[in-house]
Parts: sequence; C-alpha cells; structure tokens
Amino acid sequence: MARRCTPVCKILFFLVLLVIFVLYHTMVFVFNRYAITDYPETRCGFGISSAAQILANNNRKPLPKKTNTKPGRFAYTTLAISSVYLPGAKLLACSLKQVKSKYPLVVFVTTTMVPEAEKYFKNDDNIEVRGIRLIHTPNNYQARFGFCYTKLQLFAQEEFSRLIYTDADNTYQKNVDELFTRKLDYGIAMAKISTSDSCGYLSGRAQYSQASANFMVLDTNANILDDMLQILQAHPLLRFQDNFAEQMFLQWYFYIYLNWLPATYTITTGEHLVDEAFTLHHSKKPFFRFAKNWLHLLPPEVLECINLRAIPFIVVDDGSEGMPDEHLPSLEDQQNAINVNNYQKK
Repeated sequence: MARRCTPVCKILFFLVLLVIFVLYHTMVFVFNRYAITDYPETRCGFGISSAAQILANNNRKPLPKKTNTKPGRFAYTTLAISSVYLPGAKLLACSLKQVKSKYPLVVFVTTTMVPEAEKYFKNDDNIEVRGIRLIHTPNNYQARFGFCYTKLQLFAQEEFSRLIYTDADNTYQKNVDELFTRKLDYGIAMAKISTSDSCGYLSGRAQYSQASANFMVLDTNANILDDMLQILQAHPLLRFQDNFAEQMFLQWYFYIYLNWLPATYTITTGEHLVDEAFTLHHSKKPFFRFAKNWLHLLPPEVLECINLRAIPFIVVDDGSEGMPDEHLPSLEDQQNAINVNNYQKK
C-alpha cells in the first residue's frame, strides 16, 4: 500500500522546491553580473568588470604620445550639437564669471552653427566659438547619445594645452581654475558619479558607469583621438550603443590612467551634496525643457544669471525623460559626421 505524504512531508517538499528556485535565480544573477564576457562594461559598486580589467591589463597599449609639444592656452569648454544648447552655454559662461574664473569658455559647435553661435554670443566677452565636425555612431537608448562621441574631438584641439569640460546643462558654484595647473598623470581626470546618483537612475542605464563625462579635465593630444576612433571602428561592443555611449567608452579607455576627482565636482540638483558642489548638473534643464512656471525651482545663481544676461528660454514642457529628436544636429551636419564604422587611420 502506497504511503501518503504527511503535512510535514509536503512542507519539506515545498521548501526544497523553494531552495532550488532561489539557488537557480541566484546563479543566473551572479552569472549575468560577474561572468567574464567580451563586453567590457563596468559594474555598479564593484569597479570595472573582469573582462574590462583583462582588456586593460593585457591588451591595452600605452597611451599614444603627443606629437605637438608646443604649449597652448587653458580654457573651459562645452559642446553644442544643436541650437538648443546655446542658452545653456551662455548660462555656463555667466556662472564662470560669478566664480571669478580668469579663463574663457570655448563653445564647440557644429560647423553649420558657427555664424549663428557667433551672433548669439556677440555680447559675451568670455565666450569663444569654434566649429567642430561631429562623430557619430547609432545609439539605441537615445538618438542624441549617438552624437555624444563628438566629445572625443576635444582631445585634438591642440590650440589648447588643457581643457576643463562640462556639459552645457551645468553651472559653476565654485572656482576650479587650480585644475589647469594641477599635476595629472596621463593628462586625464574625471569626476566620480556621486553615490546617490550612481546605481539605477534613468531606469538603471547609468548603473554601469562610475566616471562622469559630465566633468572632465584633459590634456589635448590629437594622437589619442586617432587611437580612440580606431578602437571604436574595430570593436563595436565598445560603442555602448544601448547605454551612455561616450561616457562608458571614456571610462574604459582611460580606466587604468584616470585621475579620479571627488563626486562633488559635479552634483545633480536635488542631491544632498549640492552645497558642496563645484558644479551643478541641472536635472531640470533650465534652457530647453524648463517651463516658465518651474522657474522657482532653479538655484539662486542660475536665476541671477538669467536676469543678468537676459537668457532667452526655449520652453519645451514635454514631460518626457528623453530629448525630442528635434534637438539633434542639422541634417547637413549629420551627413558630414565622422562615422566610426568607416573610420580609417590617418
């Protein structure tokens, strides 16, 4: 006669199934998070992935040496790939005046935007305009991120010895001029993403990046640009087409060479360290997405700049997390962009 399973037996049976279920999903999680793959992404809170470390230690050549040793100027810089970023650059320049910086802001714009930008900034004595060719690779997260690789062009601007870069949605709260003369091994420094901003914001897409390309200090070297573009052409996985594109690539490229700056060099508005921040990264963009009835949310120094400089608003209260496609570069600039798929060594 078959024996019936007692209630205790049933409980044990279900417990065993539960343990198997938990163990299985734990193994899947661990494998997906830590498995050595060919994808050199970083891991939130755990430094660089095993794959990236292997690539960095064993397969990374030394950084290319600079050919041109003639000293250049110092400057702050930002990038405007469409007209929508020009008010942000004006606001950035105003904040540099407020903190009494002695260096200009150089705004790199697309080649077709040069006349418009020069007219827009004609009354700003601390702004210089330079035209720059776009670098592009498609991005599946947001189309505009595909043009963020244009930031790599900054390394080739050897008119300048050292540049301090901030995105155009930032304002300065403190003077950082001393960074122009600080000794930097390998000539590159990036700010850490702050703890409260590093894991899981923007639907978790930022959780694999520890360095913020929102604030960088870089010594120019045209050979580095050529080397980076060759790598991007040869290794599609390093284009990070489902993520933050150039930010993750720059962290991979410079990881073993980076001078890490404290997170306070770029803090997103709304975080607990805003009073200590050298620059504020505005989560509500005051120049292209800020509805007029939200002005009271802007920090006092931003309001002062707006009133002082009469910055015109481009009001786009679309309520979306992403940027609309109309904020992309012009079709002419897109057609003339360097496509990393087709890049050839100089």
